[in-house]
Amino acid sequence: MVQAHPPSPCRSICAFERKTMGEDDICKGCFRTKGEIRMWRRMDLDEKLKVIERIKNENTESRMA
Repeated sequence: MVQAHPPSPCRSICAFERKTMGEDDICKGCFRTKGEIRMWRRMDLDEKLKVIERIKNENTESRMA
């Protein structure tokens, strides 16, 4: 069975902040980088799942801090 691509995590809250120097800006709404947002429609399933997993991990870490 073929797995469907996950929907975009966009929440229409597009405000960017830079975490540290040298890193891509991160959207405060969906927590993706500008590069990830630009490439989302062209990403394959595995790439999208990696982005979603990174977002989940970063949000879990920030709540524990």
